[in-house]
Amino acid sequence: DNFYIVQEGEIEISVNDGNEILARLSPGSSFGELALLGAGRRLASAKATITTKCLEISMKWMQKELNRGSPSIKSIFSGLAMQLQQSNSMEVKARDNGGQTAPSHPLPDSNFRSDLLDIFLRNGRYPSVALRSTTDIRNHIASKRALVVAEGGLLARKSGVNYELREGAVIGLAECLAGTPLDTEFGFCEGRLSVTAWLIDTTTALTAIRRQNIGIVGALKGLTSAITKKDLSARFSKG
Repeated sequence: DNFYIVQEGEIEISVNDGNEILARLSPGSSFGELALLGAGRRLASAKATITTKCLEISMKWMQKELNRGSPSIKSIFSGLAMQLQQSNSMEVKARDNGGQTAPSHPLPDSNFRSDLLDIFLRNGRYPSVALRSTTDIRNHIASKRALVVAEGGLLARKSGVNYELREGAVIGLAECLAGTPLDTEFGFCEGRLSVTAWLIDTTTALTAIRRQNIGIVGALKGLTSAITKKDLSARFSKG
C-alpha cells in the first residue's frame, strides 16, 4: 500500500521467489512505486539484507494527487511499469541463457500483467505509426519518441539474447526520459515488412512529470532509475 525511499541500509530486489536477485538498493533509492496503480500490484519482491530505515509515503494520498492531475501521467506510469517487467524478464533470461544460442523469448511473457496496457491506452492518446525498418525505430528514439508495440513481428537482441516483441512491449521509454542510450538491436520476424506501434513524445511527458508533486515525481524517477540503472535526480528536478 505504500512507496518507500531507502534512508539507511540495503534492500534486495528479486523475482522468482527470491531466486533471481535483480538489484540491491542503497540509500536514496526507492521501491514500491507500483502501488500507485493499485494496491497489491508488484512485479518483484523486496527484502532488507541488513538493518534498514526507509521513509514510508502513503499511496492513498499519492493516488488522490495522481487522479487530480493529467491522465497522461498515469499512462506514462503504466508504460514504465510495463517496461520494468520487460527489463526484469530480459535480465533473468540473459542469466539463464548463459551466452548460449536459443530461440527468441516472447515479450511480454506469460507473467505480464495485461491490465497495465489497458491503463496505458485508457489514460493517454498516442498516434499509431508504421515501423518499416530498424532505422525508423532508431530515428524515433533519437527524437525522444518512445514506442509501445501494437502487434507482433518485431525482434530485439540485448545482452546476446533474442526476444520477440509482442503487443505491449515497450521500446525506449525509460531511456528517452533519462536521456540515456538504448542498448538494443532490432529486426523483423520472417515475412514481416512492417510493425505498428504507438508513439510517445517523451519531451512533453518529462515536462508534465516535472509539474507533479514531489511524491509522484519520486515514484516515476524510481521506476525510470530501476530500468536504466542510473541516478536521475537532476534529470527529474523542476529546475
